[in-house]
Amino acid sequence: MVRKFLLSALCLTGLCLPAAAQTLPNSGEYYRAACRSLAANTAPTPSELVLPSLDCAIEIEDLASMGRLLTSNSRICKPVDISVAQTAAVVSDFLDAHPDRLKESFVVLAATALQEKWPCS
Repeated sequence: MVRKFLLSALCLTGLCLPAAAQTLPNSGEYYRAACRSLAANTAPTPSELVLPSLDCAIEIEDLASMGRLLTSNSRICKPVDISVAQTAAVVSDFLDAHPDRLKESFVVLAATALQEKWPCS
């Protein structure tokens, strides 16, 4: 019990965060290469990009599907004839254009990219 409390306290103070050189999971940096591979509509290479590419596809399609339900300022109205690869290209281009934001949450970055590309009017 005491160990769990101490571990929780260390994490809350930031002492159990990964080293700065590591890529943070769920960050734009983590998904950048995977989304680029998905946008190119090619098999992910190296093979460790397979799961992140699948995650990229799921995240962006969920955001695009649910985007119409968001508040008026943040709604996403992606046309129905746009493929997953085309959607991934929008997100990939956004990540490439904003390297200073790659440490941010991928979901936030992807939502921003999709909102800018396909706002609801």
